[in-house]
Amino acid sequence: MDISLQWLNAYLEPGNVSAQEADDLLTQAGLPIEEHTLLDGGDVLMDVEVTSNRPDCLSHLGCAREVAALSGRALKYPEPGTVEASGTVGDLLTLENREPEGCPMFTARVLTGCTVGPSPKWLVERLEAIGQRSINNAVDVTNFITHEFGNPCHVFDRSKLAGNALVVRYAEDGEKLTTLDGKDRVLKSTDLVVADGERAQSLAGVIGGADSEVSESTADIVFEIATWDPVTVRTQARRLAINTDAGFRFQRGIDARTIADAAERAVALLVELTGGTLAGGVLSEGKPLPEPQFITIRPSRVEQILGISVPAGDIIAMLRAVEIGVEQAGEDELKCEIPPHRSRDLPREIDLIEEVARIKGYDAIPTDAKLSVAVSPPQADRLAVRELGRVLTGLGFDETVTFSFANPKKAALFLGDGLELAAVDEARRPEEPTLRPSPLTGLLGCRHAN
Repeated sequence: MDISLQWLNAYLEPGNVSAQEADDLLTQAGLPIEEHTLLDGGDVLMDVEVTSNRPDCLSHLGCAREVAALSGRALKYPEPGTVEASGTVGDLLTLENREPEGCPMFTARVLTGCTVGPSPKWLVERLEAIGQRSINNAVDVTNFITHEFGNPCHVFDRSKLAGNALVVRYAEDGEKLTTLDGKDRVLKSTDLVVADGERAQSLAGVIGGADSEVSESTADIVFEIATWDPVTVRTQARRLAINTDAGFRFQRGIDARTIADAAERAVALLVELTGGTLAGGVLSEGKPLPEPQFITIRPSRVEQILGISVPAGDIIAMLRAVEIGVEQAGEDELKCEIPPHRSRDLPREIDLIEEVARIKGYDAIPTDAKLSVAVSPPQADRLAVRELGRVLTGLGFDETVTFSFANPKKAALFLGDGLELAAVDEARRPEEPTLRPSPLTGLLGCRHAN
């Protein structure tokens, strides 16, 4: 993920982190920097390697949180400002979420009387610093929020929505959608979409539709921010070969409890930059928000795992530095409340112990010159397999090791009724891009070749 050093420093107090210091701190946090690029104006573009279990760091605020925790700086959240509302959003738009399993939370707000045009210099510079092209002030806000908070969002032109409605549903087989990249897509019934009263208007969690795109003729804007099932987003993005910043983040999981702050910031910017009037209220449909998540960590267990003594007070300070709530719950117990942005990453005590090690620094953990190793006998199930193979080969059977992939034409010969072949990345296996429906494809191949 690309981040701008100047943008990163905007959320730190003091905001004087150098490129090398940011590199050192983020690497210590488990987010190594792949490359530095010096930009005009003294900014530095940094390519951060973010592992799939840390979607909270797919944003400038997330990376700033790590730098603040490891450097003793304060994390400075952006002030959204106060926005006055007029009227009621329900009078301008209706919302129906038919698929809460695929869309755990969908929210929509409406702004009227907007003037859509070029973005201010500061916004253009922020986006260009990470390689983003400025489109207009409304769309640029959504891209800015995606890279500031890590919450992808979208804007629709309300006048282009049939029935002034948004409906989260699965597509009809053969339903068509022209996406923002100008390509005509043919959808399947497994594709989740955001539709209006008549047709699909965006591919959920992946890319918007051209038919409802916000342009300079737009007066009323519908602002949408939601969360989507990662597997659903990944499946349809891969099938249609669409790679977007939004899809990349949704595939790694976003907690619905993080929506509110990002939406408040986005709406305030939209009002400021477009001059529009926000309608009162929020349309929101989906599952109930997740309950707070609490985990207990024992200082004695931290010492047992890490091999060093870390006082309870130090553990509390380190975990609070990454916004984990901590209270003393017993002589050897600390009760921790996991923040929403880390809900997928910290489900167990051992994960919190890893946080302590990461923040304290792995170089503080001693490494023994020698490790004692106990050699155990083979497990019973492995012995059974070995013995079974010995007996069968002794009776004249042959053992084969075959691939799990097959040529589509040959695989189709063994496909059951009502089933279809599952394809994998053709670039890796151009001649055998499907999973085999039967081991006979490999066995017959061996018989033919031998």
